[in-house]
Amino acid sequence: MGLQSLIEQQPGGAAVAWGIWNDGMTLSLKRQIAIASPGTQIDVFGEGWGLTLGHPLEKPIVSAIVQARPVSLVGEKIACFFPPGSIVEWSLQPGSYHFEGLFSKAVLPKDMPTTPVAFRVECETLPQDLDAVFQLIRKANDPIVIMKEDVVSAAARRMKRMIEVTYLESNSISSLTDRIGFNHATVIRAFSKAYGMTPVRYRSKLRVYSSLKDIIQGLPVKEAAKKSGYRDLSQFHRQFKKEMSHAPSETTQGANF
Repeated sequence: MGLQSLIEQQPGGAAVAWGIWNDGMTLSLKRQIAIASPGTQIDVFGEGWGLTLGHPLEKPIVSAIVQARPVSLVGEKIACFFPPGSIVEWSLQPGSYHFEGLFSKAVLPKDMPTTPVAFRVECETLPQDLDAVFQLIRKANDPIVIMKEDVVSAAARRMKRMIEVTYLESNSISSLTDRIGFNHATVIRAFSKAYGMTPVRYRSKLRVYSSLKDIIQGLPVKEAAKKSGYRDLSQFHRQFKKEMSHAPSETTQGANF
């Protein structure tokens, strides 16, 4: 659910608004961005899952990078479903984009897809209850798999899983590579090749995203940072702004939209 990007955005062209459902486990997001030049970004989902709906405003081109090749997602309304643990890389061309998303830790039905997929929809907005969300996903016609890699080395796969179960702890990456039984340099190379980022960066993303719900619900930033695994508040502020494109203090319900 990352918003960090290497894409150059037009000044004043971005807006974001957060919300939280009554179930306490589901975040809603509306975002508008104006892309000034081509670029890429990588979104990750840890223990939660996500559903997004895109509304191109100027018919820009969005592609998912699958095994180093772009898969164009052209259409008026494209929805994407991301099961827990998803990593997806995007390529965006210049233009204006508006999208909304749901990010949840609610239990998924067993018949949901096990890989991230994109599919065309007719709806103008995402459903506002989980049963309707699951029905929308079930009705997906000709879904396109958009997982970044379908063949991943054992070293990378084990490291990813290790990070997902320990990211709130203060372990060093070296200690984690020892625990999965692989050479440190081997793991770093394999992980970066498979997922497009280092293990440190992946853990940082998961920590930042884990703090979102707490901040939106009013938990002080300092406490949210500590709860999500950060011991250094200034580092948390830097990492949060890097991943989310706005400061933790700006992350409130309905902000900036």
